[in-house]
Amino acid sequence: MLGGLGFLIAVVALAGVAAALTGGRLGALLATPVRWAPLVFVAFALQVLTGLADWGGTVEEAMVGLQVGSYLLLLGFIARNRRLPGMALVAAGVALNGLVITVNRGMPTSLPAGVRMEETVKHHERRPSDKLVVLSDVIVVRPLGESLSVGDLLLAAGLVQLVVTRSRDPAGRRPPPPGGRAQPEGGDGLR
Repeated sequence: MLGGLGFLIAVVALAGVAAALTGGRLGALLATPVRWAPLVFVAFALQVLTGLADWGGTVEEAMVGLQVGSYLLLLGFIARNRRLPGMALVAAGVALNGLVITVNRGMPTSLPAGVRMEETVKHHERRPSDKLVVLSDVIVVRPLGESLSVGDLLLAAGLVQLVVTRSRDPAGRRPPPPGGRAQPEGGDGLR
């Protein structure tokens, strides 16, 4: 899914600040109609399970299948919620990350100098046999001590768009001026 914990925190903070600066409200965001939400929780649980350790042997084969399955669950959730703003970017990010992980049996990762990683089913240090390396975790973010993929950036951009857009009035209107009616986005109130 998203790069590492530091990146996830940075994306959530960026989305929150952007939403606040554009007049967003948490209540409006929480009113967003989301379908098939349990798929996200199951996919996240699979991501955590498969990212815990180097399973080895036959169990690793099953873990790789679960990792790929988590991306299919996410794509199902995204397809069901495709009309939400930002979902096209989220879909592209998830699909790219899922493709790289499927082809390479894990995400090839380039690490910042001095950072060591424990290889898991989900991530491994870049190998000469890896394919689609340009789409893997090759964008090194030194302040976070993490590496990101193009898919991570697309996914993050989509999530920020979703939060900013949906934190406004759920119907897509600007908040009403004091004593007035809400106007559609881009509307000037003239008919």
